Amino acid sequence: MKRFTVQRCKAAIVLASILIAAGAACAQAPAGATRPKILVAAEKTEFKDAVMVKIKEGLTKKAYEFEVIDVKDLPAQKAGDYRAVVILNTVMAWRPRYGARKFLDDLPADQRAKVVMVNTTKDPHWKTKEEGVHAITSASLPGKINEVTEFVLQQVETLVKAP
Repeated sequence: MKRFTVQRCKAAIVLASILIAAGAACAQAPAGATRPKILVAAEKTEFKDAVMVKIKEGLTKKAYEFEVIDVKDLPAQKAGDYRAVVILNTVMAWRPRYGARKFLDDLPADQRAKVVMVNTTKDPHWKTKEEGVHAITSASLPGKINEVTEFVLQQVETLVKAP
């Protein structure tokens, strides 16, 4: 009879963890179903990087497929390829940065509802003039990370569940 050693117990725990994770992933998406694909475009700042970590965790937990790009690369993307498009943008001179602005300007009206936009600005009362998008304005403060992340993940969940 084989003895249970610490090494064998650790190996069994690792294997069990892998099997549980695989089972959870399978339970989230029925066989033959495709996972919702989400595009996330963000600028590199300390605040947005912290929000991105939490957004990635949330999307991974939901078993969503996602792609992360820089906001400046947004104009080359097609919103129709995604269930939701998340934009983490800095407002400069009271308007979104060029990549976000160009993407939104070229976006067909029937695709605007799939955009979730986070605008960071020093003016807490600034509101986007972009019509038809799900938007929030926030200061880039550590205390706002959870609020912004929750907003994004709730909006993405709503878009994914929409017919």
